[in-house]
Amino acid sequence: MCDSAISSVKSLFGAKDSRKNGREASQKEVTAATPGSLWFTPEAGWPKGAKWPGKAPRSLLPTREESPELFFLPPALGELRVEVLEAEGLKKSDTFSENDVFALVVFEGAAAVSSVLDNAAHPRWTPRHARAFKFSPRRPHSRLCVALFDEDMVGDDDPLGRAEIPLAALHPLTEYDVWMPLQKAPYTLHMRKYGRVRLRFSIQWYSETDRLLRYPAALSGSEPPHVLPFKQRRWSEAASFAANGPPLDKNFKMSVCVARFNELYEVVNVTSLATHALKSLVCYRDGNVLSSALVGLLWQLCCVRPNLLPSCGPLLLLAILSVKHAHSRAYMPGVMQTPSAWRIMRGMLPELPPVLPPPRGKRLPPLARPADDSGDELSDEDSDDERPPTYEEE
Repeated sequence: MCDSAISSVKSLFGAKDSRKNGREASQKEVTAATPGSLWFTPEAGWPKGAKWPGKAPRSLLPTREESPELFFLPPALGELRVEVLEAEGLKKSDTFSENDVFALVVFEGAAAVSSVLDNAAHPRWTPRHARAFKFSPRRPHSRLCVALFDEDMVGDDDPLGRAEIPLAALHPLTEYDVWMPLQKAPYTLHMRKYGRVRLRFSIQWYSETDRLLRYPAALSGSEPPHVLPFKQRRWSEAASFAANGPPLDKNFKMSVCVARFNELYEVVNVTSLATHALKSLVCYRDGNVLSSALVGLLWQLCCVRPNLLPSCGPLLLLAILSVKHAHSRAYMPGVMQTPSAWRIMRGMLPELPPVLPPPRGKRLPPLARPADDSGDELSDEDSDDERPPTYEEE
């Protein structure tokens, strides 16, 4: 009777079973491998019949069994595995209790959520929780987006932070176990403002050749955007935060306007500098005769042998960088300029005695004595000023 009353009071004020929500899980339990039968896949969703601690994870998108027409996709390039292990330093979103934390994982045209850990300041997902995700990447340049939310019974869930992982930066057949700082805006970096999340992930490519051949499609812009048919509107907004950050503020801000103009000025300045460097290279200006002659020789060689034309691009870029470097050195202060080889060798040699004798001194002419108010010159007795020193000849 007493235990039931205490448990009802705890549930009323938000204090729930700590063993179920993973707050008391040890590091050994957190880092343990997730069983293969408890992984999420976009085609099948979460495993049916699995016994989860607490509430079962929710389904955001239709599976292959529910909507088979959504899975006519290009062949997969590999397999991406992600596990959300724990988080710490999260900002408190609730007033009377700790956050009810869950993770939302978005990758290409798939999305899923983990188990909700109720009243957890330092949430830890164990292998018994829904925390492991498997995806089939079809674009080698995709990004993995992970966001943490505080679940609310009324209204939308409160975003706590997000993290991005580009697939192009990962080494295949390598398991990463890292703490990643949580951000909100996509172009700002905060190390400890929103806390951090611990992720364990790995990527495996079926064929490196197929992966490299998919990059030209991304550069040409022929790939269609991903469309995620969420079952509820709230999940669409949550996935938008996970992929792109919070929505932009529509109110006018002078600081934002100045920052945009500075970005535009930098683009125009770089374009003008590149044009000037190319013009100097072609017209033999700014003392880059050797680079200009080399570019002309390469162009003549490519006209004779067109199969060498693809090699002109990197060489032309190298020549433009050389001209740009010479142009920047011309306007650089002397202290910042790189010393020449002759100056470095002179600095290494000991200081030699002067070859020519010092110049002989000459007697300076005597200064005229100042006159007093009456116009008469002062005598030696009247003047307290010392005579200026003279240099005697040897």
